[in-house]
Amino acid sequence: MTAHVYGNSHIKALTGLRGVGALLVVFYHFHQAETGILQPLFEFFGSVGVMVFFALSGYILTSIYDKRFYSGVSAFSYFDFLCKRIARIYPLHFFLLIIMLLVYPRFVYAPDSGLRQVFTNLTLTQAWSFDRFSFIAASWSISVEFLFYILFPFFVFFMRRNISLFVFLGLGLVYGFENNYWIFFDSSKFSDEIIYILKLTNHNIFHYGAFFVMGVCTYYFSDWRIFKKLLENNVAFLLLVVIVCVSSFLGAAKYAIAIFALPLLVRSAHTSSLGSYLLGGTVIVWLGELSYAIYLSHQLMHYLVLSIAGGQVVSPLYEWGSTYILIIIWSVFCYYCIETVARDRLRNSWFASSK
Repeated sequence: MTAHVYGNSHIKALTGLRGVGALLVVFYHFHQAETGILQPLFEFFGSVGVMVFFALSGYILTSIYDKRFYSGVSAFSYFDFLCKRIARIYPLHFFLLIIMLLVYPRFVYAPDSGLRQVFTNLTLTQAWSFDRFSFIAASWSISVEFLFYILFPFFVFFMRRNISLFVFLGLGLVYGFENNYWIFFDSSKFSDEIIYILKLTNHNIFHYGAFFVMGVCTYYFSDWRIFKKLLENNVAFLLLVVIVCVSSFLGAAKYAIAIFALPLLVRSAHTSSLGSYLLGGTVIVWLGELSYAIYLSHQLMHYLVLSIAGGQVVSPLYEWGSTYILIIIWSVFCYYCIETVARDRLRNSWFASSK
């Protein structure tokens, strides 16, 4: 079992990194077509932002629950963990989903959905199949993350065998192959079984959930002396940032690089003094706290701005100035009035009932 001890500024750096991830997704959705020769970089940043979320979740949850699940998973500890995670992600999702359902005819194409999609979105299971319709555009990733919350305690228990590095390497290689197999093989000659397996590995559950598992693995093996010293180095932090940026210009190979680099970047951001300095500032940490609300609602706010303008954009300054201001105001409201209030009440209610 491992134990990481770092100062408060290092913990804040992970919150700041979550804020960066949210901004990368927002910028990708709004501006990636306007970036000229840098388009591959900003297009990849959309995926990187989501991948960072998953790697961060796996890493941070392991740091919190390592001691609880390391020796076993009891019914009480498992239920307590799930209740706390649901209290964290579900209230805001439910609040925004109700809003989307009320304004559904304006923001969602009716032929794509029905009562089944309403049910799967309400239960956060919409991304568990190949019918991945989400009323809230970004909530598919929350559905995938919810699935990994359900599995998480068993990941921690499994890692007690000190196989984290082997899982990290093995999963990374499988992920890299899945994204680049066409370079080495003629897919037209694949059997139906192989094609189906590749279809499964290309599903969002694997494509992004793999980063969650890699985050869990990274927490464990990065405490080994050689990795600990290496990833605490400021040069390593900068090098990982550069590797992620440069890889965006390498076609499909960028995913094979990201699966290894991003979880290590999470660890380096946590432990290096440079990562703490760059990501631990007051503003960026505050954005990290708002990141869940920003991530879930940024497209809704853009739709609202366009709707108010009657679908006609007066000017880029009006469109994006209004959108970003609205996103921040709305996210502040969601975080302080919906997200934290509901989370605390649900957790206190569960704690009181479990006494």
